[in-house]
Amino acid sequence: MNDENLSRFISVVQEFGMVPVIPVPIESLRNARLIGQWHREKGMLAFALREPHIGGSVVDVLVRSDVPYEMLATNAVEGDLFGRKVWIASIDDLLTMKRIANRPKDKLDIAALEKIKRVEDPNA
Repeated sequence: MNDENLSRFISVVQEFGMVPVIPVPIESLRNARLIGQWHREKGMLAFALREPHIGGSVVDVLVRSDVPYEMLATNAVEGDLFGRKVWIASIDDLLTMKRIANRPKDKLDIAALEKIKRVEDPNA
């Protein structure tokens, strides 16, 4: 979440027309105090961006994690976003984060992630 990476990221998502799900400017990602406040008051773990058209993609940018960055980086899987390589948190790491946060919406996400995991690896 350093300024150089955030500047590059914001440029790319703006290029593709992605906008924050919550009604704030995307530059809010640069405001560590505001992100901290949202985390404390609302339990925010990710800043969600979406494509403006119905059914468009949604990208969650982790702003807080109980899983150390080094572990997230080691376990990350490669994905594609608008033809660019991006690294995505593994299902196991997402499950860990969701179980720690334990908000009502996380329980729904846990069930969905466990279902995806069973389909991807029936022996797990």
